[in-house]
Amino acid sequence: MGMSVGSSTLHRWKSKHREKYESIRREVLPRIREEAAEDHTALSAANREAEAAVLARLIQEVPDLPARDLSTTGRNLAVAAGIHFDKAQVAAGMPSAIVEKRDATEILRQLKARGVGFMPHVEAALDATAEEISDEDKD
Repeated sequence: MGMSVGSSTLHRWKSKHREKYESIRREVLPRIREEAAEDHTALSAANREAEAAVLARLIQEVPDLPARDLSTTGRNLAVAAGIHFDKAQVAAGMPSAIVEKRDATEILRQLKARGVGFMPHVEAALDATAEEISDEDKD
């Protein structure tokens, strides 16, 4: 095992010996992250086992749950299901989020095409075109 270095010493080295600090950081940080990932993977496996045992017991006891606990239990199960689904997507190499970016005008035009009505000034703006005016044209 390496030597122990206090946080105040690291902060001082970070400013006093910047290049050496960054060099060591680039070398050590990937190993620290790898160890942390391994630790979290092991904890995740242990938690999954415990969660499965709790869930099995909960399923048996649902009929006897007091009404006041049903909403909390349902919410907690929904959150757990969402987390598991998200992590399963990531583990399978699938996206955990899909972000679509559309221009507001494009969205309004699509709504208009579906029969949504707008106030007259919005209708006019959707059908308008823009023309770029250079500084020369302004004179």
